[in-house]
Amino acid sequence: MKIQRKSNAKRIDTLEQKNEKLKMRKRIETTISDIKKMFPRTIHAVTLEGFLIKLTLFVFGLQLNKIIN
Repeated sequence: MKIQRKSNAKRIDTLEQKNEKLKMRKRIETTISDIKKMFPRTIHAVTLEGFLIKLTLFVFGLQLNKIIN
């Protein structure tokens, strides 16, 4: 993924590049926001393995939810 340039950059992006980067950024931020909405406020896991299992299942649940809806 390419990053957006600052407004005072010496080499500016073309309008096409700027719009493409903005569209990609919005898509990524929306996906991360959707994942965060599904998470409970706390995740009670005793071990790292348990935490990773719960994390994986939350992401899997999000994908199922997107497919169904």
